[in-house]
Amino acid sequence: MACRVGVERWGVIPQGHVSEGIEVDRVELTAHGHSCKLITLGCTVTELKVDMGDGCIDVVLGFDDLDSYASRSPFFGCVVGRHAGRLEPQFTIDGEAYKVAGSDGGGGGIDVRTNLHGGTVGWDKRVWKIIAQGTAADSASVTFAYTSPHLEEGFPGEVQAELTYRLTTGGELHLEYAASVDRPTIVSMTNHTYFNLNRDHTDGIRDHTLVLECAEYAKCDASGTGVPTGEVAPVGGTVHDFQEPKVLGPAIDAIARESPLWPHGEGFIIAENRGRDANQLGGGGMADLATVAILGCPASRLVLTVLSSEPQVQTYYATLLDPTVGKHGTVYNKHGAICLETHRCANAVNRPAFPSQIIRPGDPYRQHTVWRFTAQ
Repeated sequence: MACRVGVERWGVIPQGHVSEGIEVDRVELTAHGHSCKLITLGCTVTELKVDMGDGCIDVVLGFDDLDSYASRSPFFGCVVGRHAGRLEPQFTIDGEAYKVAGSDGGGGGIDVRTNLHGGTVGWDKRVWKIIAQGTAADSASVTFAYTSPHLEEGFPGEVQAELTYRLTTGGELHLEYAASVDRPTIVSMTNHTYFNLNRDHTDGIRDHTLVLECAEYAKCDASGTGVPTGEVAPVGGTVHDFQEPKVLGPAIDAIARESPLWPHGEGFIIAENRGRDANQLGGGGMADLATVAILGCPASRLVLTVLSSEPQVQTYYATLLDPTVGKHGTVYNKHGAICLETHRCANAVNRPAFPSQIIRPGDPYRQHTVWRFTAQ
């Protein structure tokens, strides 16, 4: 089957929503039976079907309509930026202080001053432009772009961001991020797709198994805000140890018992990428990417392997997804999916022990993450 790219007008963002009145396109990438649908609102992955030989499995949660993505999406499938994760609302770059918008509180944190995923109107709520599309013998791709102005959500500097999705005949979706800036600023992007490898998404991911190639995790304080303190702790001997396969249900329950104020997920330090230059890795080839996570579903016999250039992977166990009506009327419940968000260490600008998040003119941001699907 040939590789193809299709683009269609999907709708107009309704009045009363951010970016109201702007037209939104939907892109479909097809490669040897695999397919991926994306929309220009937030570069969002709305559907990702993996060819199993006896049919396809849609492995991501989402909605059927544009209004739901514009008004009630819990970050389904979208790009996150400028800053992925939780950030204290003030920081200093080169001696100059900045204050950014607080946007948490409705998303699991207890401190509304915390900047979550870039602010009240992050890049997930912006309509991106399609600037390129193409096919090769073994892939189909599309590139989106967005220009974030100086002081958007309080962040300094103009950022010209791009994100390319490339679907291969081998069952891989590549996410290749790039950004350039006109003054020093924070850039840390990720994708917030909710994965469920079951054929029926009314079944959650408690039966899935997870391996993380991570020997450490970034600790948060005991307040339940989820903001990293800068302390890194070994996972060995703790409930956070996924170095060997674990069934997610019992593992999530153990984490909730130990951390009742913060049962939502952790920021794990990717062992192979510790001390390496993420921008250099992100601009390199497949050989430069570390294996980050292996997620398996015994019922479907489908496996997702995540590879990335990034120093951290943030897990989210969909603790707040209770209930949400999604595609085809399916009701998604608590623990109905898992997010595996690869990015720069959250709150690093305020924690010198973490690798820097600061991007400077002439030193562009690069990230390369791969989702590889295989049938067992």
